[in-house]
Amino acid sequence: MTALTDLRHKFRSLFDHPALSWLKGESARRDVCGLAIVLVACLTFLHNLNDPNKAFWDEVYYVTATERYQEGVASYASHPPLGLMLIAAGEAIAGKNDKIDTHPLALTKKTQKETPLPDGYNFYGARLMSALFGVMGAFVFYMIMLTLWNRALTAFAFSLIYVLENAYIVHFRAAMLDSFQYVFVMAAVWVFLQLFLKRIEKPALWYAAFGTLMGLAVMVKVNVVVFAALGGFLILRDTYDNRAALKAYIPRALKASALMVATFVAMIAAVFTLHVLVSPNNPPPDSAAGNFDRQHMPQSYQDYLAGERSLSPQIVWDATRGYYSFMNNDFTHIVKTEPNASTPILWPLMAKAITYRWDSSKGITSYIQMIGNVAQWLTAFAALWVALVMIMRRLSGTSRYLKGPEFSRDMNLLMALMAMYAVFMGVHMYLGTKRVMYIHHYIPALSLSYFILALVVKIGFQRFKVAVKWQAAGIAAMLAVFLVSFAFYSPLTFHKRLTLKQCEMRNVPLKVVNCHVPKKSVVRPQTRP
Repeated sequence: MTALTDLRHKFRSLFDHPALSWLKGESARRDVCGLAIVLVACLTFLHNLNDPNKAFWDEVYYVTATERYQEGVASYASHPPLGLMLIAAGEAIAGKNDKIDTHPLALTKKTQKETPLPDGYNFYGARLMSALFGVMGAFVFYMIMLTLWNRALTAFAFSLIYVLENAYIVHFRAAMLDSFQYVFVMAAVWVFLQLFLKRIEKPALWYAAFGTLMGLAVMVKVNVVVFAALGGFLILRDTYDNRAALKAYIPRALKASALMVATFVAMIAAVFTLHVLVSPNNPPPDSAAGNFDRQHMPQSYQDYLAGERSLSPQIVWDATRGYYSFMNNDFTHIVKTEPNASTPILWPLMAKAITYRWDSSKGITSYIQMIGNVAQWLTAFAALWVALVMIMRRLSGTSRYLKGPEFSRDMNLLMALMAMYAVFMGVHMYLGTKRVMYIHHYIPALSLSYFILALVVKIGFQRFKVAVKWQAAGIAAMLAVFLVSFAFYSPLTFHKRLTLKQCEMRNVPLKVVNCHVPKKSVVRPQTRP
């Protein structure tokens, strides 16, 4: 105990140095910690973006969509257009493929043997914006942790969970949509927390911000529309708080609801308008992708693309209507199961990990594996159950401590986040009966489980005062375990070479990869049906 106390005093004495004394202020520490977490995220998310230099998983679809945006060719896709436009923006900024002929990609919906990637194709640009949003996600994650803890150093420590999360790194540094969706929806969660804690003076602007961010998130992938429930939580909570003067509160509730809905719809309209503006060209007649899209394009929109009608709100509406028809058709005909599919209720236990790609040569295999940081996932899973027990004890009145005013703020936050987690999982379990689901759909809820973990730890130390002196050491020990776990699984994250024996070692304590016994130089990409 004495050694630990001495170490703590020595650490604090560092800030007495004239060059570091300004860090004694909490405001300065918040800024420095925010910058630090971004810099650490750059190391993990921006590392060697062109490896592998072949498409994997949904990249086989998105690189073709990117080419159509590059050429300004009208097209539809299985997801709303915002994420695809952002991927195309990264490709345009990087310009790595300007000197090769990428036009054949625009003619197909998917790269395959018949329509391969052109020789020398570089994935840096296609993956750039996704990786940058992955870095932005680290900052948003930090801001949420800062809201939960109100202490910069502790928030920074818990934010390392994000940059050590293998699943985020695999998915966010690929040319896929999830990092865009993540940043928008988690920024909406942060806005929700400010409103929930009543930290702001002009809530109307914050309700508008919540609707805006939700609109942007849904324009990447529709499944996160479930997070709109947070807006409902706010209205219900404020209705309860104002139950004594309900008549006076109703106009404010209607205004808040109208702002959220109006900004949400405005973002959808803005994104589809931008989609039409940047894609004014008719698909070539020899384009298989274009001929498929035309089946869902209203005639008025086709006339606009042919130059026979001018752009108008009606054209944008018709183009949007056709886009919805394409997405609905895709949803209707999508398979309900396949070998890589997983059951949502098992997602917290990392079922089922997906081998996005493996490349083998001379007895060595490199993998891109959709797995998480096993230590972090299992700890978060345990935290969910601890949180459930805490909530039940508080609501039942069996714990006089958790009902105390000193726990009110954090317990209310815990209940709100657990409710959102339950809504997310419930909706996705229902969707799992309608269509195939994959473990990467769990990404937003995984962060909710990490926020719940942070609150469980915080409340635990508040409850057991005698343990407070061990808080820093306990959190440091937990992060050390997470770091070791991250390093252990990182070869599967970064496409590093492994022998069969080294690969099999990664299947303890959970089976996370089907290790391949290489016989000759082969390549096996995984694609979604």
